[in-house]
Amino acid sequence: RWKRYDLGKGYFIGSITELSNGEVYAMGHLSDESAPLDSSGTYLFKFNGISWNRVDSVMNSEQDPHMGQAVYSWQTELYSLGPNVYFASSNGWTKVVSGRIGQMSKSSETSLIAVGSQSLYFNGARWIELLDVHPLLESSCLTTDIHLFVVTNDGYRTIVYHGK
Repeated sequence: RWKRYDLGKGYFIGSITELSNGEVYAMGHLSDESAPLDSSGTYLFKFNGISWNRVDSVMNSEQDPHMGQAVYSWQTELYSLGPNVYFASSNGWTKVVSGRIGQMSKSSETSLIAVGSQSLYFNGARWIELLDVHPLLESSCLTTDIHLFVVTNDGYRTIVYHGK
């Protein structure tokens, strides 16, 4: 059975994720085309089991946003990415890496890969730029306990990078 939820007129949700504790989050944008143009931005929603509630937002006019434009989770950790990578804690969002990041994958505390206009790998202690991997913003990635993959397209062909 499907139940339909309406988040409101003008919201365009682009990502959804669930934490291991059952919390579900969705993130997207609102395009405000009527004057005053004061509500265009990115919005984070949380599902409470009955309804969706807006829990955070970033307006397009903010010079240094406190969260990105998409959500990603790993176990009980919530991340926001695009253009940077942010980590959610009880104190709010913390920027953990700068860069035009569009996708990420995490398989353990010591294996996280993030791709966008660059490829970054977090080994548990520091972020390392993978200089021999050349992704585009439309790239995707996957990390497992022993493998790293980056999939990208150069406009003519699909390229898959594989590392261990």
